Amino acid sequence: MVVASLINMKGGVGKTTIASQLAHAAQADGLRVLAIDLDPQSNLSQSILGPRTYVEHVRHNRPTVVQILEDYIPASGSTGSPQRIDVNDVILRGVDTVERISSTS
Repeated sequence: MVVASLINMKGGVGKTTIASQLAHAAQADGLRVLAIDLDPQSNLSQSILGPRTYVEHVRHNRPTVVQILEDYIPASGSTGSPQRIDVNDVILRGVDTVERISSTS
């Protein structure tokens, strides 16, 4: 198993670009990939999912990493109260065979 983490507190240094390219290259080589987007701007999620899929994810109020860290899904019009979250509801499987977790809702 290979684990790669890209961390730099400065913006604009290419973290998202490198992470996206590493994920795609690893997947192309037949490796299983899990890309976790912890950036509140969710640029990695948008880059890997593509604009249409990302917008659909947000539009359908799918759970996100931010909600995992807060351990609940905010109240919606249908429930009226916060709901507990299951991490398995957040992992998007089979999107170009790269598993992803979106960073924001």
